[in-house]
Amino acid sequence: MAKIDELREPQALSLERLAGAADVSLWTLHQLRGELSDPRLSTVLRLCRALGVSAGELLNDLPLPVEPRQRRAQTRKGDD
Repeated sequence: MAKIDELREPQALSLERLAGAADVSLWTLHQLRGELSDPRLSTVLRLCRALGVSAGELLNDLPLPVEPRQRRAQTRKGDD
């Protein structure tokens, strides 16, 4: 998601302004820029709207995961 910087800089958008425009936390932007977490689709769409780009433009360099994520174990009532 280093593409965030590439798209925001020509618009002179600071991270703080982008966070406000996209209604996401500054912490979330730092996590995404450092590629420390995977964004939710809703977060990607908010960033796209704030940057005025399509999801394809924002995600075009994002590598696909090699292995699928592990699902969290769910406990159901009565399975104790």
